[in-house]
Amino acid sequence: MTFLPIKNYSGYQHVLGANGIFFHPNGNAYIAVCEQKSGIRQNLSIYRLPSGSSAWELVREYQGTIDSQAQITYGGVGIGPGGNMLVVTSLVLVGVPKVTTTGFVGAWVREFGIDEPYNLSSGNTALEARIAALEQYNALLELSLSVVNSRLNTLENKFVALKAAI
Repeated sequence: MTFLPIKNYSGYQHVLGANGIFFHPNGNAYIAVCEQKSGIRQNLSIYRLPSGSSAWELVREYQGTIDSQAQITYGGVGIGPGGNMLVVTSLVLVGVPKVTTTGFVGAWVREFGIDEPYNLSSGNTALEARIAALEQYNALLELSLSVVNSRLNTLENKFVALKAAI
């Protein structure tokens, strides 16, 4: 067996790691790759290998020093039954006070509508309907929490600035 590159890495500084494979029931495979193009910008790229294909396609790139205050390390990826992608990684959150010595924390993000919804049928349609409703409710709660956290961070930054001015 011969390993093949995920993409043409000409001009990249290095690839720190590729982590885990998630297989969607439709056959698509997903991976998370930590790539450094140049300088200090280290990104986390999510790739999909469509079923029956031999070419990986970029799904989403999270950029170090843009989506994070510093580099982004490699992480993991999965697609839930609703077709939504969940990504976990380690990075320095943007606009949030540092709580660790380096600022790096475990973090996650959910991206909606990345792949087809799927059903791991149990034969209990009432239960499955309830689970689907709870997943949608959970997604709305997560979105609401994200908005609240963003506003809370803005208020906290204003409070810190106000406190410093006094």
